[in-house]
Amino acid sequence: LNKSGQCPVCEGSGTLRTRLDFLPEVVTVCEQCMGNRYREEILAVQYQGKNIGDVLNMTVNEAAEFFAGSKKIVEGLLMLSGTGLEYLTLGQSLNTLSGGEARRLHLTVELMKPVKGPSLYLFDEPSIGLHFEDVNRLWTVFRNLLQKGHTLLVIENDPEFLTRADYIVELGPEGGDRGGYLSSAFWRSRSKSREENRPK
Repeated sequence: LNKSGQCPVCEGSGTLRTRLDFLPEVVTVCEQCMGNRYREEILAVQYQGKNIGDVLNMTVNEAAEFFAGSKKIVEGLLMLSGTGLEYLTLGQSLNTLSGGEARRLHLTVELMKPVKGPSLYLFDEPSIGLHFEDVNRLWTVFRNLLQKGHTLLVIENDPEFLTRADYIVELGPEGGDRGGYLSSAFWRSRSKSREENRPK
């Protein structure tokens, strides 16, 4: 990564942080670049009327419209939007993200990595910290993976999430030393479960 184009004062962050004894850290806009992060000669370079500072200030949805002619860029942006992160700006600092946002961002980055043929994805409680609507969006991403021929193994406790699973494997019979045992009685398909719960 070439850092020579970054603002030498804020080192490309656009802000300066001042630590004060016994007081919260103070964050101010860099007076050298005025928050634009880059040297003047870098900001002078434009693409379709926008410089790098303008692009980094775009939200995910705005960037998807701006780069509509680039299929590769748009695919990644749509993946971010699909996990409910369409409101984030491209240049947003990681330390400003909530736990749920950071988890979805990490998931999106992993899902954008190219894979050859059907793959097995393992997820450890991906719904933690997510709003109900965000869980729905996450499920949409999972469904797209399934339609592409991939297999998903998800460790999850969310009841709403479990109702959408094709198969549920329960470990027990309890927790601690009495947990971790798998019985064929706890293996059921979603279709079978629906038959059992259907009113008679």
